[in-house]
Amino acid sequence: MLDPYVVQIDIEYLELMNKLALANENVETTNIAEIKKHIEIETKNKSRGFDAVSNYMIKRISPGYISCLANCFNTWLKEYRYSDVWKLAKIITLNKLKAGVPRCDQIRLISLLTTHSKRFEKIMLERIRLWAETNSLVPIEQSGFRSGCLLPTRVLSIYQDVKNNMTANIRPYRKTQQTQYFLRTIKINCIMAK
Repeated sequence: MLDPYVVQIDIEYLELMNKLALANENVETTNIAEIKKHIEIETKNKSRGFDAVSNYMIKRISPGYISCLANCFNTWLKEYRYSDVWKLAKIITLNKLKAGVPRCDQIRLISLLTTHSKRFEKIMLERIRLWAETNSLVPIEQSGFRSGCLLPTRVLSIYQDVKNNMTANIRPYRKTQQTQYFLRTIKINCIMAK
Protein backbone atom coordinates (compact mmCIF):
# COMPACT_ATOMS: atom_id res chain seq x y z
CA MET A 1 0.00 0.00 0.00
CA LEU A 2 1.37 3.39 -1.02
CA ASP A 3 1.70 6.32 1.29
CA PRO A 4 -0.98 8.95 0.42
CA TYR A 5 1.64 11.69 0.73
CA VAL A 6 3.79 10.01 -1.94
CA VAL A 7 0.75 9.56 -4.18
CA GLN A 8 -0.11 13.27 -3.82
CA ILE A 9 3.46 14.26 -4.71
CA ASP A 10 3.37 12.01 -7.79
CA ILE A 11 0.07 13.55 -8.91
CA GLU A 12 1.43 17.11 -8.52
CA TYR A 13 4.63 16.11 -10.29
CA LEU A 14 2.74 14.68 -13.29
CA GLU A 15 0.53 17.78 -13.50
CA LEU A 16 3.58 20.06 -13.53
CA MET A 17 5.37 17.93 -16.11
CA ASN A 18 2.32 18.24 -18.37
CA LYS A 19 2.31 22.02 -17.88
CA LEU A 20 6.02 22.19 -18.68
CA ALA A 21 5.52 20.15 -21.84
CA LEU A 22 2.90 22.66 -23.02
CA ALA A 23 4.75 25.79 -21.82
CA ASN A 24 6.24 28.14 -24.36
CA GLU A 25 8.67 30.18 -22.29
CA ASN A 26 10.89 32.83 -23.85
CA VAL A 27 14.32 33.70 -22.55
CA GLU A 28 15.13 37.39 -22.27
CA THR A 29 17.16 38.39 -25.32
CA THR A 30 20.34 40.42 -25.28
CA ASN A 31 21.24 43.63 -27.09
CA ILE A 32 24.26 45.46 -28.48
CA ALA A 33 24.70 47.62 -25.36
CA GLU A 34 24.87 44.57 -23.08
CA ILE A 35 27.44 42.85 -25.28
CA LYS A 36 29.52 46.06 -25.53
CA LYS A 37 29.46 46.32 -21.72
CA HIS A 38 30.89 42.81 -21.39
CA ILE A 39 33.53 43.49 -24.05
CA GLU A 40 34.68 46.71 -22.33
CA ILE A 41 35.02 44.95 -18.97
CA GLU A 42 37.37 42.29 -20.36
CA THR A 43 41.14 42.73 -20.28
CA LYS A 44 43.10 43.25 -23.49
CA ASN A 45 45.04 39.99 -23.25
CA LYS A 46 46.22 38.36 -26.45
CA SER A 47 45.84 34.74 -25.37
CA ARG A 48 43.61 32.76 -27.72
CA GLY A 49 41.30 29.89 -27.01
CA PHE A 50 40.25 27.02 -29.24
CA ASP A 51 38.63 29.47 -31.68
CA ALA A 52 41.89 31.46 -32.15
CA VAL A 53 40.13 34.72 -31.18
CA SER A 54 41.53 36.90 -28.39
CA ASN A 55 39.98 39.64 -26.25
CA TYR A 56 42.37 42.07 -27.93
CA MET A 57 40.85 41.24 -31.33
CA ILE A 58 37.27 41.56 -30.04
CA LYS A 59 37.97 45.00 -28.51
CA ARG A 60 39.21 46.29 -31.89
CA ILE A 61 36.36 44.89 -33.98
CA SER A 62 33.75 47.04 -35.78
CA PRO A 63 30.32 47.81 -34.26
CA GLY A 64 28.68 45.92 -37.14
CA TYR A 65 30.20 42.70 -35.85
CA ILE A 66 28.75 43.32 -32.40
CA SER A 67 25.23 43.64 -33.84
CA CYS A 68 25.79 40.38 -35.75
CA LEU A 69 26.96 38.77 -32.51
CA ALA A 70 23.83 40.06 -30.73
CA ASN A 71 21.65 38.44 -33.42
CA CYS A 72 23.52 35.14 -33.03
CA PHE A 73 23.29 35.22 -29.22
CA ASN A 74 19.54 35.94 -29.39
CA THR A 75 19.00 33.04 -31.80
CA TRP A 76 20.93 30.69 -29.50
CA LEU A 77 19.00 31.94 -26.45
CA LYS A 78 15.65 31.37 -28.16
CA GLU A 79 16.64 27.90 -29.38
CA TYR A 80 18.29 26.94 -26.05
CA ARG A 81 21.48 26.11 -27.94
CA TYR A 82 25.06 26.00 -26.78
CA SER A 83 27.61 25.19 -29.45
CA ASP A 84 29.58 21.96 -29.00
CA VAL A 85 32.77 23.76 -30.04
CA TRP A 86 32.39 26.06 -27.03
CA LYS A 87 32.74 23.08 -24.72
CA LEU A 88 36.33 22.56 -25.90
CA ALA A 89 39.28 24.26 -24.27
CA LYS A 90 42.86 24.80 -25.32
CA ILE A 91 45.16 23.57 -22.54
CA ILE A 92 48.48 25.29 -21.90
CA THR A 93 50.99 23.74 -19.52
CA LEU A 94 53.24 26.03 -17.50
CA ASN A 95 56.36 24.84 -15.75
CA LYS A 96 56.42 25.85 -12.07
CA LEU A 97 60.19 25.36 -11.98
CA LYS A 98 62.59 27.97 -13.29
CA ALA A 99 64.73 25.33 -14.99
CA GLY A 100 64.73 21.61 -15.65
CA VAL A 101 62.15 19.06 -16.64
CA PRO A 102 59.11 19.21 -14.35
CA ARG A 103 57.28 16.29 -12.78
CA CYS A 104 53.48 16.05 -13.03
CA ASP A 105 52.95 17.89 -9.75
CA GLN A 106 55.22 20.73 -10.91
CA ILE A 107 53.05 21.71 -13.87
CA ARG A 108 50.29 24.27 -13.82
CA LEU A 109 47.53 23.82 -16.39
CA ILE A 110 45.60 26.73 -17.87
CA SER A 111 42.51 26.11 -19.97
CA LEU A 112 41.58 28.74 -22.52
CA LEU A 113 37.93 28.73 -23.55
CA THR A 114 36.57 30.25 -26.73
CA THR A 115 36.09 34.00 -26.50
CA HIS A 116 32.48 34.02 -27.68
CA SER A 117 31.48 31.28 -25.24
CA LYS A 118 32.80 33.38 -22.34
CA ARG A 119 30.67 36.35 -23.46
CA PHE A 120 27.59 34.15 -23.88
CA GLU A 121 28.13 32.51 -20.46
CA LYS A 122 28.46 35.90 -18.76
CA ILE A 123 25.21 37.10 -20.30
CA MET A 124 23.46 33.91 -19.16
CA LEU A 125 25.04 34.13 -15.69
CA GLU A 126 23.75 37.70 -15.32
CA ARG A 127 20.19 36.47 -15.99
CA ILE A 128 20.60 33.50 -13.62
CA ARG A 129 22.06 35.76 -10.91
CA LEU A 130 19.10 38.17 -11.16
CA TRP A 131 16.64 35.27 -10.98
CA ALA A 132 18.48 33.66 -8.04
CA GLU A 133 18.66 36.90 -6.07
CA THR A 134 14.95 37.67 -6.60
CA ASN A 135 14.09 34.17 -5.35
CA SER A 136 16.47 34.48 -2.35
CA LEU A 137 18.65 31.55 -3.42
CA VAL A 138 21.91 33.41 -2.82
CA PRO A 139 22.28 34.54 0.80
CA ILE A 140 23.66 38.09 0.99
CA GLU A 141 25.85 37.34 4.01
CA GLN A 142 27.68 34.56 2.14
CA SER A 143 28.43 36.24 -1.15
CA GLY A 144 32.10 36.55 -0.30
CA PHE A 145 34.52 39.40 -0.87
CA ARG A 146 33.84 39.48 -4.63
CA SER A 147 30.34 40.34 -5.75
CA GLY A 148 28.37 37.41 -7.14
CA CYS A 149 31.13 34.92 -6.37
CA LEU A 150 28.89 32.39 -4.74
CA LEU A 151 26.32 32.01 -7.53
CA PRO A 152 28.26 29.83 -10.02
CA THR A 153 29.32 27.54 -7.17
CA ARG A 154 25.77 27.37 -5.85
CA VAL A 155 24.27 26.57 -9.27
CA LEU A 156 26.93 23.92 -9.86
CA SER A 157 26.35 22.31 -6.46
CA ILE A 158 22.57 22.16 -7.02
CA TYR A 159 23.15 20.62 -10.45
CA GLN A 160 25.64 18.07 -9.06
CA ASP A 161 23.30 17.17 -6.20
CA VAL A 162 20.40 16.48 -8.54
CA LYS A 163 22.63 14.61 -11.01
CA ASN A 164 24.17 12.42 -8.30
CA ASN A 165 20.78 11.56 -6.84
CA MET A 166 19.37 10.75 -10.26
CA THR A 167 22.23 8.40 -11.20
CA ALA A 168 23.22 6.74 -7.94
CA ASN A 169 20.19 6.35 -5.69
CA ILE A 170 17.07 5.12 -7.41
CA ARG A 171 15.28 3.81 -4.32
CA PRO A 172 11.63 4.91 -3.94
CA TYR A 173 12.27 7.35 -1.09
CA ARG A 174 15.03 9.01 -3.14
CA LYS A 175 12.65 9.44 -6.05
CA THR A 176 10.19 11.05 -3.67
CA GLN A 177 12.86 13.45 -2.42
CA GLN A 178 13.77 14.40 -5.99
CA THR A 179 10.13 14.97 -6.85
CA GLN A 180 9.74 17.13 -3.73
CA TYR A 181 12.81 19.13 -4.77
CA PHE A 182 11.32 19.63 -8.23
CA LEU A 183 7.99 20.76 -6.75
CA ARG A 184 9.75 23.22 -4.45
CA THR A 185 11.65 24.76 -7.36
CA ILE A 186 8.34 25.21 -9.19
CA LYS A 187 6.71 26.81 -6.15
CA ILE A 188 9.46 29.43 -5.85
CA ASN A 189 9.08 30.21 -9.55
CA CYS A 190 12.41 28.59 -10.37
CA ILE A 191 11.58 26.72 -13.56
CA MET A 192 8.32 28.07 -14.95
CA ALA A 193 6.87 31.57 -14.75
CA LYS A 194 3.33 31.88 -13.37
